[in-house]
Amino acid sequence: MFCPHCGSQQPEGSKFCAVCGRELQAPAAQATAQAPVVQMPAAQASTAQVPTSQAPATQSAPSAARTFPTAPTAHAQAGRALGRRSAVMIFAAVLALVFMFQAWFSFPFVNKFLNAAVASGAGGFTGMETAIVQSVSPSVTMPELFTLGNTVGSIADAGAQQVSLYSSYGATDSSLLQMKQMVSTFGTVSLVTKVLFALWVICIVALVVGVALRLFRGFDAVLFFALAGTAVVALVCTIGSFVLGGIVEGLISDMASYSSSSSSVNLTMSLLSPFMAPAYGAVVTIVLGAAGTLSSLVLKD
Repeated sequence: MFCPHCGSQQPEGSKFCAVCGRELQAPAAQATAQAPVVQMPAAQASTAQVPTSQAPATQSAPSAARTFPTAPTAHAQAGRALGRRSAVMIFAAVLALVFMFQAWFSFPFVNKFLNAAVASGAGGFTGMETAIVQSVSPSVTMPELFTLGNTVGSIADAGAQQVSLYSSYGATDSSLLQMKQMVSTFGTVSLVTKVLFALWVICIVALVVGVALRLFRGFDAVLFFALAGTAVVALVCTIGSFVLGGIVEGLISDMASYSSSSSSVNLTMSLLSPFMAPAYGAVVTIVLGAAGTLSSLVLKD
């Protein structure tokens, strides 16, 4: 072995160097003896161990965070969660939209006039007249009624001009009074048809918006009021059909009172009564609107 201080060779097992007299120690033993001197304080050792203890928690954090994106948002949950209540309301609203574009008003006198013409055999073409009767529909939709109301309004305006012209000439006979009454009646009919058409359009917009809000936002208050309003408007139109029919029948009755009584006038009166009636579209819309409204109050999602 060699002395680590002077480098001289010494016998194995010697404790002191024979040349320099210092204690002999092997390098490995000296390193081992000096190693315990380099120690960390307890506080630093505990601090150094923190990353080791935190490593699993840090690694597990991403796995916990991955569960949040899979959860649906509040709007998505509201849009997908359709229970019995919402399903019935939406189903009733969609069907109501379909029947709102069907016939809402009918004119029974049209078929009665055509059938009377066929029965009389006018022109000798009974088969052709029968085919015409079968092809003519006495029912109209709300847009068609609106167009008819505008036509009646134009007739009322033209009649008002004639009344003004006759009045300027000093005419005061029964025909002038009859014309004034006709102008007033036609003006009322035109105004009523325009109001009903406006309410009909509002109901359509409300139903579409209500269904969209319920499907995509989970908000069903608009749909509830849209169904209730649609049922009310359809009921008003049903009642209004009888009112309009009664107005026209009253006008015809007054016109007949100014004319001489004859079989042709009596026949016309019988054919024009009833003049107007509700059609299946309005009746079904009332039922659907009422059913949707009641389901929203009784059923639960």
